[in-house]
Amino acid sequence: MKVAKLSLHQKRIKTLTKNYRNLHSEGVFESNRLQVLEQQLLNHLYALSDIKIDIETDIEGNDLLPENALIAAIYNVAEPWDYVLTLLESDKTTADTLMPFVSMFLADKPVQLLENLEYVRFKPCERIQLVQHCLNTQMQCDLKAFRQSALVGNFKPDAATASILFGQANLGQSELQNGYAHSDINIAKAALVMGFVKQVQGWQKGFFQRFVKCDKADDKAELLCLAGLSYNPDWHEACKTFCINHPQYCTYVLSHYQDKQQLKLIIELMAQETTAKYAYQAWLNITAKTLYMTKASLPNCNQAELFRRELLQQAGSHMIFGRTYLAHSAARQLVGLAGVFVQRAQIISRPIEFAVRLFNLSFSDKQWQIINKKIKIEQENINRVA
Repeated sequence: MKVAKLSLHQKRIKTLTKNYRNLHSEGVFESNRLQVLEQQLLNHLYALSDIKIDIETDIEGNDLLPENALIAAIYNVAEPWDYVLTLLESDKTTADTLMPFVSMFLADKPVQLLENLEYVRFKPCERIQLVQHCLNTQMQCDLKAFRQSALVGNFKPDAATASILFGQANLGQSELQNGYAHSDINIAKAALVMGFVKQVQGWQKGFFQRFVKCDKADDKAELLCLAGLSYNPDWHEACKTFCINHPQYCTYVLSHYQDKQQLKLIIELMAQETTAKYAYQAWLNITAKTLYMTKASLPNCNQAELFRRELLQQAGSHMIFGRTYLAHSAARQLVGLAGVFVQRAQIISRPIEFAVRLFNLSFSDKQWQIINKKIKIEQENINRVA
């Protein structure tokens, strides 16, 4: 009976974890869908713990490891972060497997940032991929020496480590400029996100120069996403050319072009056979407006253009999932929506310390709760002083 129950909960957890990843892959969705999935996962984790699995014994069995690690964390068994990171180092699981669980259940458990940065500096591993999900990491600690070491090539940071190093609010202008031009795309992307959020002088020039140096489609796609958030019409031709040459990136990239003026670019790409279906999905992500299909099975661009003109007459400069918003008020106006397209829309309306992680991670409901609580406390402190 115990084995049967164990198997049942294990299967449900695997299914729900797959559903969780699939939901995040949509890019934009109602946040209550995320809440329901996470609650269901939590219920099954608690059920597993009620079966009284011997966690330490089970580690030797190489099975149920991610789930059991989280059971330990839920019950605060001996330093949950130490437990999970040791599990990762044991090669019994991967950061990718643990990521959803960590973001859901360990995001508020403090973790030693400096200690882990020192670790990956001398022994490349996946640690920071997990640590970055803790939104209580002390981001105000001095990381300048680590940044300098990365900039001069003493070690090569992965995307997560670069996000931590170049995601600090106290980055100097020279550090940012060196970051923009850096040959390592992880460093360049993190620095460019911070330059955009801080509106640093010379950012656009550095951005264009770094984009020209990119030779990988993945890297160009990421930078074009940031270009969409910046709303600079000078990027439209580069974006259009890229989407035509790489239609598989079209939905992902165009879903960041949320300024209503930029819908014209999406309509142009809906009119082309090779990019039509991908551009139409981006149109739906942004406007939630279904279009009629033409005889050639293309979205009706005349209908789209009329709708675009109607939108321009309405309040709000931006739109995502059919909801209008202003870039600097996105955090307040997009409550109830989640997904990476929503997160990135909010990077200039959230505390600067979260900007790069909002751009790079897929936040769990738990992480949204943490970030909203921090903002509420900060606002209350401001009001008290006033």
